Amino acid sequence: MAFKRKSRTATRPRTRKAAPYAKRPMRTLDDGQNLLVSAFCEVHAQTATATETEMSYSICLDPKALTLTAGQATTTFADGGADDGALIGSGDDLNIPKWNTFSQLFNQYRINSVSCSVRGSISSIEFPINMSNDIGDGTPCGSQLQATSGAHKTFYITEANREAKYQVKNTGNQLDYLSTASGQAQVSADKRYIKIHQHLPKTPAPQIVAHGVQLYISLTMKDSKSLN
Repeated sequence: MAFKRKSRTATRPRTRKAAPYAKRPMRTLDDGQNLLVSAFCEVHAQTATATETEMSYSICLDPKALTLTAGQATTTFADGGADDGALIGSGDDLNIPKWNTFSQLFNQYRINSVSCSVRGSISSIEFPINMSNDIGDGTPCGSQLQATSGAHKTFYITEANREAKYQVKNTGNQLDYLSTASGQAQVSADKRYIKIHQHLPKTPAPQIVAHGVQLYISLTMKDSKSLN
């Protein structure tokens, strides 16, 4: 008895067409060197007995001119050194030792992002800390309403958690390279600021509210001045 051979085409599995391969765009190489610099300062404000007050300040996010601006005469800055640290005037720049070293080695720099953490004292737990950022305007917020009227983040300080964190990432034209030369400043309209505000209660006796501010600035340095 002859057996009927099965057709190969009947048992062969059907093959599917491979999906077209999507080519990835060619990446542009960046010959810069990434660098992370940090700075620290303390901010103090004094409460009043007769009325509620404000504690507000802004920080220009440029390592070349990390300018501190106070919203009130009762808000002051210090460098965080021993014995309460040296006072820093409103409108003065915060020193960044690492930037001072590396800016001498490169011709250009780019600001990628900035992370800011504010550690509030126990006396600052009654009202929240509000943090926001602005471009071209470094004027500190004058009230709780102004601080929360736009895009912002609010942090409630407790005894267990007294740290507020905020991050700004640059995009588009904000990633343009800037000159490290001392005589060439960033255009004022392009400068970016972090603004920090806290409403303060009236107290039976004046007391100091303190913020410890830590900044981490992510940079890319370009065009080495060294020919070796």
